[in-house]
Amino acid sequence: MFGATCVAVNKADAPQYSASGDFADLAGTPPKAQHVVSQLGFVMLLNYDDGTDTPDGWWCSGIEDITTWTPSLSTQAANGRLYDTPGPITAACAHRDSIIAFKADSIYVGDYIGDTTNGIIWGWRLISDKIGCSATHGVASMNDKLYFIHRSNVYEFDGAVVRPIGSPVINDLITNKVFGSVLPYVQATVDQREGLIVWIMPASSGATGTLDYGLVYNVFTGKWGFISATSVDTSGSDYKTTCVVKTTQADLLKFLNSTDDSTSMVLMGQTSATKTGAWAAAYPGASNEYHATKMAATMYTGPIGDGEDGLFINGIKPRLYTYTAADQKATPAASLKGDKTESLVIDESASHSTNFTWNTTELQFDGTHQDRYSRALIQFNGPVEIAGLHIKVSRAGIKR
Repeated sequence: MFGATCVAVNKADAPQYSASGDFADLAGTPPKAQHVVSQLGFVMLLNYDDGTDTPDGWWCSGIEDITTWTPSLSTQAANGRLYDTPGPITAACAHRDSIIAFKADSIYVGDYIGDTTNGIIWGWRLISDKIGCSATHGVASMNDKLYFIHRSNVYEFDGAVVRPIGSPVINDLITNKVFGSVLPYVQATVDQREGLIVWIMPASSGATGTLDYGLVYNVFTGKWGFISATSVDTSGSDYKTTCVVKTTQADLLKFLNSTDDSTSMVLMGQTSATKTGAWAAAYPGASNEYHATKMAATMYTGPIGDGEDGLFINGIKPRLYTYTAADQKATPAASLKGDKTESLVIDESASHSTNFTWNTTELQFDGTHQDRYSRALIQFNGPVEIAGLHIKVSRAGIKR
């Protein structure tokens, strides 16, 4: 957005703009480009093609004039290239009063210089030559920080320092999800209401057109989760997610024309003659918006026990912030897996499992289970907020 004017690019067509109504070609013959950023009175196009493909190049409009593109010191329209590291510019965004340009394995910060004497309109400095983001839509912004996934970790960037934050999930992410051909298709958005960064991506390297797997990071608590975005019930393939709309809460309220709507983000899918291609992900949802087997919220504990004595477990009580039974698609479920060998509990090869039942009065799981090491699996099938778990445990033979 440049004020009230929306500028759109895709590198296959000339840049388009709309202040209202239909889009049209942007005046001034700007180059085709993969990325567009608005900052400090400029519109900047990155990874451009002006007849010569320049994947590592940037090109800014004249200051406060998005119809002027011919390089000139008087208008401050300018262009240049980012040479310090190899590869094309893969993502770009505005951050504070700078422009951040990503390559797959590097990050640059562009600052407005405005030196018309020496011809330096924008100056660029290399922040990292090892870490970057290969996804055009893979960078999320919240609380004045940027968040993105690299093949080495998930990172937080405050404009000066790149910090890894994904240690709890990166091994699982790399092992099961992040293939080389998947990373460029990651799309990120934020849920301002809940303080969440959500990355939606293909679940496998062979399905780059469908976004059906999600990684979620809670900025407020530092906790992680995984989600499924696959079609369920009678929705069919027309509802498979193909993109995520990046919005603020204010955008969503305006889009939905409701001041009390709890929507957190908008997803876009393939369309058909009978089905809409856009829908909202809301919190909390009603019971008919959850699927008991495909959309359950699952929580695992680590191994419980010190290996010296068997442990007797006779209850699991979630410490709940919010829970409404009517909003659950199915009854909450829990089980404990146990074994005398800790490694078998960790890799889910435990020798036996015990199912616990949901106590609707006490809001806890009841049952009995005994082993040297145990691990709990808990599943809810609707909206719930959990502060923690209380495991009712004692040494074997000393029940309480």
